[in-house]
Amino acid sequence: MAREKKPVHRVQMTDGKRNTIRQLLEDSATQEYQNQMNECQPLIFTENEFRAVPKERAKRSNVFTDEKNK
Repeated sequence: MAREKKPVHRVQMTDGKRNTIRQLLEDSATQEYQNQMNECQPLIFTENEFRAVPKERAKRSNVFTDEKNK
């Protein structure tokens, strides 16, 4: 015996509903990000310091290169 197909109930998406959904998604993403940040270890040093390390290491290196190999 075949089952009878029920009609599909479709919800009309209005701008208000769309904005509400978008806001809920943004709020949940922000809350999840905040939770992840709270669970992380605090920074030991800043990103600027991290990016400056290779330059400082190159200055202190005892390997010398000519002008072409900089």
